[in-house]
Amino acid sequence: MVAIPNDVTNGGRALKVLEAAGLITISEEAGFNPTVDDIVSYNVAIQIEELAANTLPSVLDDVTAAVVNGNYALDFGLKTEEAIYQDTVLDQVEYWNLIAARTADLEDPELVEIYAKVVAAFQSEETEAVFNDDFNGYFIAVGWDDDLLADYQ
Repeated sequence: MVAIPNDVTNGGRALKVLEAAGLITISEEAGFNPTVDDIVSYNVAIQIEELAANTLPSVLDDVTAAVVNGNYALDFGLKTEEAIYQDTVLDQVEYWNLIAARTADLEDPELVEIYAKVVAAFQSEETEAVFNDDFNGYFIAVGWDDDLLADYQ
């Protein structure tokens, strides 16, 4: 049995992780948040059990595997290097953590400059080191080369 989160977003992401690991195939029409109903084939004989995301670390002894969110894995003391599979590519913008600004503020050059400083501080080697050192590697620096602000100016 493979346990995944039972909420729409984390469960959908977990199914995509299982697909990336080669365990299942999801329908191309599934969209952003697939469900178990969108599985078109099981490439290995597994049963998927949907459970509350915060309970997954505590059921690891009772299942073959689980797709555990980084924050819950961290809270439970799970280490990335002990994982049997690590998803290292986050190519869907919808899953990224974003630094947001109000569109109206983008008309003010001073606010745009402040916004750019916040982004630069977050996307620094020092911040990445904090994530990796203090949060045991549960961090993927993705989208740092994309200037999403430019799309709105």
